[in-house]
Amino acid sequence: MRITFLGTGTPAAMPCGTCPCRYCAGYRHEGRTGFRPLVLVSEGETNILLDLGPDVRQQLLGHPVAHLEAVLGTHAHFDHFGGLVDFGLTSFWGMNAPTIFLNQGHREYCRTCYPWVRQPYEVVAYRKPFRVGALTVTAYETVHAPSFETCCYVLENGKGGRFLYLPDAHGPRNEGDYAGMRAADLAVTDGSYALGELFDPLGSGTRLNGDPTHPTREELGILWKSLGASATRLLQVSEHFFQKSHDEIDALLPDRIRVARDGMVVEI
Repeated sequence: MRITFLGTGTPAAMPCGTCPCRYCAGYRHEGRTGFRPLVLVSEGETNILLDLGPDVRQQLLGHPVAHLEAVLGTHAHFDHFGGLVDFGLTSFWGMNAPTIFLNQGHREYCRTCYPWVRQPYEVVAYRKPFRVGALTVTAYETVHAPSFETCCYVLENGKGGRFLYLPDAHGPRNEGDYAGMRAADLAVTDGSYALGELFDPLGSGTRLNGDPTHPTREELGILWKSLGASATRLLQVSEHFFQKSHDEIDALLPDRIRVARDGMVVEI
């Protein structure tokens, strides 16, 4: 199974507007752009996208995928699903539009807010595995924002490879679901507060130690231990907000926990 990180950034991405900090300035000087979350999972001829961030059109133009079986959506927040309209209204797939799998709350949100997007949708049933091409997928409900139903996915290739995609969330809503989520070869979790305190260098000097919708550093430590993955990669780790490079952040993280980068490829 091949995992390709097409986007890994925060809702603000990089660079953060006209921020003059050396990290944002470095992105602009090098002509680089950091993208919001989008992950491609490939097994043989099977390709699945995880989430549809607002940069999806640019990401797929930069990394063409000839055939796509499905999209697995975790929740309706803009940074994870704001690309639905671009995805649905462009001609990437012609008449072979991939099925978009969503939880019930996410499906109702799309029905209400984007009724003109005529993609084939299917609502997932938690803890009930289903097949997408060469992969078996299982969805679990997670705890993130109270106003949005949120879920994660475990993907298995039938050859021992297990991948867990658990963005943004504190963990599963039901503690018993850890049993189905443990021991992945690769897990992806939130990393917003992976080093603890964040610092906003844009004038206000605001410092944040956590928020109700994302796990704190202490909560992440418990989550990583509970999951017991062989390796973990973190989404939404901002050089802007930590005022450290990704390499410097990696050096401060526990063993087997590292920052995911745009363009990173992992084989499991």
